[in-house]
Amino acid sequence: MGYRSEVVLAVSKKMMPHFLGHLSQCDDSAYKFVFMETDKKIEDYDGEGTTVFSWDHVKWYESYPEVKAINDFIAMNTDYLGSICEDVEEFQSGDYDEHIRFVRIGESYDDIEEEGYLCSSDIAISRSVSF
Repeated sequence: MGYRSEVVLAVSKKMMPHFLGHLSQCDDSAYKFVFMETDKKIEDYDGEGTTVFSWDHVKWYESYPEVKAINDFIAMNTDYLGSICEDVEEFQSGDYDEHIRFVRIGESYDDIEEEGYLCSSDIAISRSVSF
């Protein structure tokens, strides 16, 4: 993992209450990191209530509680969601990935993470040659 990363997290309107619930169970630094230390936050990104958070040149280490909180949220699955809320029908049958998008680019070319499909046509990695 690179020393500094560019990170984007998109959360659908349906998933946002679960994301907020997850953050409430984490260290206070996680909430602060997500809502006060983002470089950019776009609400209703896609016209359907999706919120996009982005961080530029951020230290992204699992040992940081705020990073662990986000990584744990990304790693959630429908079994976990079923244990914390009654109505998870929209997340059944693998639909969880359609409600999140996580992209992290580290300093080296092979230091890339991608999860979920929400807004994947807009939130994507692109490479180009400049001169």
